[in-house]
Amino acid sequence: MFSNYQYTVTERFLRYAQIDTQSDPLSDTFPSTARQKNLGRLLVQELQAIGVTDAELDEHGYVYATIPANTDKPVPVICLCAHMDTSSDCSGANVKPIIHTKYDGSDIVLPDDPSQVIRAADHPYLQGKIGDDIITASGTTLLGADNKAGVAAIMDAAHFLIRHPGIRHGAIRILFTPDEEVGRGVEKLDMQKLGAQYGYTLDGGELGSLEDETFSADAARITIQGVGIHPGTAKGKLVSAIKIAAEIVAALPARPPRRPKPPKDAKVSFTRYVYREPWKARRSILLSVILLPRNWKRMSSCCAISWKQCCNATRRPAPPWR
Repeated sequence: MFSNYQYTVTERFLRYAQIDTQSDPLSDTFPSTARQKNLGRLLVQELQAIGVTDAELDEHGYVYATIPANTDKPVPVICLCAHMDTSSDCSGANVKPIIHTKYDGSDIVLPDDPSQVIRAADHPYLQGKIGDDIITASGTTLLGADNKAGVAAIMDAAHFLIRHPGIRHGAIRILFTPDEEVGRGVEKLDMQKLGAQYGYTLDGGELGSLEDETFSADAARITIQGVGIHPGTAKGKLVSAIKIAAEIVAALPARPPRRPKPPKDAKVSFTRYVYREPWKARRSILLSVILLPRNWKRMSSCCAISWKQCCNATRRPAPPWR
């Protein structure tokens, strides 16, 4: 069965990666960018073409579809889920995915920016991929494997199941979401419409890994309005928004006085960062404070590995929530 199947996951991923679907953390719309729907429309067309007739894109940018049950047994409805948007950390426009066939274990130099090198010594995970094909970006953009690799895998799974009706299964709901990267991925999700009892999100790292928990984070957004004035007359009048933000960050306790019960042995601490500083335009900054478990590296290890080693080339270090 599998030996005769022509997998489509690679060609699908290459196609999806070239569609700019970056979300925007500063947007108040939903989805945060209209361009995410471009991929959603393509996915609906492809699902309908393989026989998933109820595939639809709703007004909020969610793609819903169903692989019908082909068994009379009373089995639960499951959902396969992935998000379509990509991170705003690095450009998602004009992505040029590159297939490095039969990887030989050496460093990978990204051709559009030779200073971007995926070094084998820094990524020991790659040693287990010698002989495999590896897909990277070209060096000036992200790749978008988070999470278009998951989207492509679900699409290929749907293609396979539709063409192999001898594999008995219950109803499988397919869900592709927008705005996961900005923390709003399920904001407009209609759970009743989805109608699944169990769900699996394909957004991990190593093949065969499974995560049954993750961190829970609370966020506070504080807008600080400064007072701008000409330096010649600023004494006693100028108010620096960024200085106020620094004082707020410095005043945060090392541990919150009250906290929800963390999962298992997680220890909670503050992660702080300045979200934006449009001081020239508005003389204000927006300070975000995110509450994360201290052991986020363990709990989101697959996501961290995926971000680094799916080769979303960027000059910035991987942020902790990746």
